[in-house]
Parts: sequence; structure tokens; C-alpha cells
Amino acid sequence: MPRPVPPPPSLSPAPAPPPVDESLYAPKPAVAESGLAVATKVEEGDDGQRIAGSPADINPRLLAGLIDVLVMVGVQILLTMVLPDMLDKIGWLAGVAYLLGRDSLPFLKSGSIGKTAMKLRVVKLDGTPMEADWKTAAVRNAALMIPLFGIVEAIILMNRESTVLKGRRLGDEWARTKVVYADLPEEA
Repeated sequence: MPRPVPPPPSLSPAPAPPPVDESLYAPKPAVAESGLAVATKVEEGDDGQRIAGSPADINPRLLAGLIDVLVMVGVQILLTMVLPDMLDKIGWLAGVAYLLGRDSLPFLKSGSIGKTAMKLRVVKLDGTPMEADWKTAAVRNAALMIPLFGIVEAIILMNRESTVLKGRRLGDEWARTKVVYADLPEEA
């Protein structure tokens, strides 16, 4: 019985892969009714251009987190000094409550005191604001109540800085949120 002969190798080049649509990976700007209107203005900073609605870089996020921790400690110290002996525990609870719900404070429009100072906002992945959405804020920030977990989150942010998941820590993934640059003020 004769052996089957394989066909001769093809001399034509392999087909080229289809082009990748980069727009699938581009950050989606916030919707207009969220108070984070689609940005057309650009602010120039030391690290290049920042567009409102684009994912925030790690440095302003870390500085905003530091400001928020200082606010929490200030609230705790103030309430501990003002309240009598047994009620001083309320200061500790108020500080923890601030850290858990800081991104949903209605008077700060989807940002904490630190994020407002750094011109950042927290929005859901569909672009809607987190204003008064306490559940989402608690899910987003609950992991930070674990001692030293903030360091883990910072390492994750640094490792994702040049990926599609830029600016999304584990808390953002769990709550389906992202931190973006806020709208720039109108120029006169």
C-alpha cells in the first residue's frame, strides 16, 4: 500500500492579522448629566496633557489619599478632644465612616476632600456620578480598612499605569468605578 504524500509547503506569506481597533481601549468620557461633562479642554501639566474624564494618574491619587487620611485623623482628634471619656469612641467611628463614604459626599460631587483638592472625581464605569451612592463607596473603600492594604492597592496602581486598566485598583474593580480628572474651570 503506498504511503500518502503530504502536500508541498506553501510559498505564499502568512495572512496579516486584522488591525486592532484602538478606540475599544480608549477611556470613555463621563456623560454630560453627571456633572462631569465630556471634556474638550486640555490642561497642560508637568507630565503632559490631562483631559477631563480621562483616567487619573497615580501621583494625584496618592496625594488625594494622603489628604483624606489627614482629614480622617483630624476628625478623630477633634471629636476625641471635644467629647467626654466614653463618647470619644465616636471620633474613631466618624473617621472610619468618612473613609468608607468619602467618595459619595453629596456636597463634594462624587469626590472626597482630597480628590476635590486634586481635581479628581470618582464615577461609575458607565460615567454616572457616585454622589450619595453610599453602598458603592463602601464597597470601593472597605478593603482600605485592612491594615497595610493601601500599600497593596498602591502597588497595583503602579503596575497598571501603562495598561488598559490604568487607574483602577481592586476597590475600583469590585465597585465598578474609576477615578478621572474633573472638568477644568471655565477660562475668563
